[in-house]
Amino acid sequence: MAETTSSAYPAALDSNTSLLGDQVNQKSLTLSGAHTNSVTTITTTATISGVNAPGYCLVDSELIHFTGVSGATLTGATRAADNTTAATHADGATVYFVPVANWANQLKRAIVATQTELGTDPAGAFTDVNTSLNTWLLGVTNSITAGATQTQAGATALTKNTNRVTVVGTNGDGVKLPTAVAGLEILIINDDSAQTLKIWPADSDAIDGGSADAVDANQLAAGSSRRYIAVDDTNWYTATVAVDVADNSITLAKMAGGTDGNIISYDASGDPVAIATGDDGEVLTSAGAGAPPAFEAAAGGGGKILQVQYQTYGTEQENNTDTWAVTGLQKAITPAHTSNTILVMASIRSCYKASADTYIGFRLKRAISGGATTYVVLDDLWGYTADGGVRQNLTNDITYVDAPSTTAEITYDIEFRSETDEATCRVQNSGTVTSGFVLMEVDGT
Repeated sequence: MAETTSSAYPAALDSNTSLLGDQVNQKSLTLSGAHTNSVTTITTTATISGVNAPGYCLVDSELIHFTGVSGATLTGATRAADNTTAATHADGATVYFVPVANWANQLKRAIVATQTELGTDPAGAFTDVNTSLNTWLLGVTNSITAGATQTQAGATALTKNTNRVTVVGTNGDGVKLPTAVAGLEILIINDDSAQTLKIWPADSDAIDGGSADAVDANQLAAGSSRRYIAVDDTNWYTATVAVDVADNSITLAKMAGGTDGNIISYDASGDPVAIATGDDGEVLTSAGAGAPPAFEAAAGGGGKILQVQYQTYGTEQENNTDTWAVTGLQKAITPAHTSNTILVMASIRSCYKASADTYIGFRLKRAISGGATTYVVLDDLWGYTADGGVRQNLTNDITYVDAPSTTAEITYDIEFRSETDEATCRVQNSGTVTSGFVLMEVDGT
């Protein structure tokens, strides 16, 4: 083995193999037999103790470097060490164990390597590498903008133990952990007001047992923090810290977003659940133990009058054909529920027919907004006489219950005609009276 001349640090830690062994004071032994200038085993007359290898011995004026001690011999000898000259040594020559210049030089080089690695200001910021103790155990970056590419390569690299991210432009912008080193802990704070933050590992590292280079599956919500711990030189794991939340400390701004009109309740397992928004007019109804409530139609309200629409009309209307014409009575209503019915009542005043064997027909027209138009004949023989002549100034009262099965607006009209197409018919004759038209919505739930 060649002479050891330098420190293994910082590439590796030094040991008694990479550096010279401990030195001893005034140690000497005696050669056993003559030794030529090329032998690599030095034999003494007594068992060697108190001497560490590797080391140096001096015989006459030759320095000899050895790498091992075994019984009474020094093994792995390098002759003519430290620029001396190999020589033949006589039996009984004295073997001295002495400190040499190389021992001091090795020590110096080890000290220089250590100082170079630590830097010039160990009490403050280190100047050479971010893996220094001060950087990772005490370092803080107080204002970080997350990388906007939403990729591992474009994520902002973290270089301190505590990292406060203040700008996340879009949900999913990211930062990247340093290369994992066993025992390293990194705290990330997302102090953006609204956006979530992606956390990426360094190249070839993994998070929470995931694939190498894969982003943390759980984005860091705005206003929250997370700690990552490296368990070896490849794997990071997230650490969850229990937080004692004070009473009445959760504001509306901190609650998760939801759907307009939903209500928060609890399911059979006691977990929060959102109750879906119901239809207009429905009420929240208990489903009993073990099930969340639901919006349903109000029960027990059948038969109640929910709304009334009313119209009066006094203009004379005339028809002398069997084609349907308007009476002037027209009104719209919008039901609150598909099961509700509409009570239609009309009082058509001053009805007139001009001759015998004629009569007036009335019908109800229903037009649903965006839907169908239908007709119901209410009275097709009003005022009939076989022998009489003119009939006038009489009132025809009409009542009809309609079931439209809709919540769309409905327009109702009363129409009339001369059934025999032979004589003139009028309503609101002479325009001196007023007819009335009433629509009532009846609760059918």
